[in-house]
Amino acid sequence: QLRGGEELPAHEAFWFAWSQFHPETLVWTPLDR
Repeated sequence: QLRGGEELPAHEAFWFAWSQFHPETLVWTPLDR
């Protein structure tokens, strides 16, 4: 559960860093719902 969006920033930061090193492996998008 996301309370106050505490977990979301962590996930965004993780995937942002991941996308920097693996631009071809970006399979997760925060707005893809």
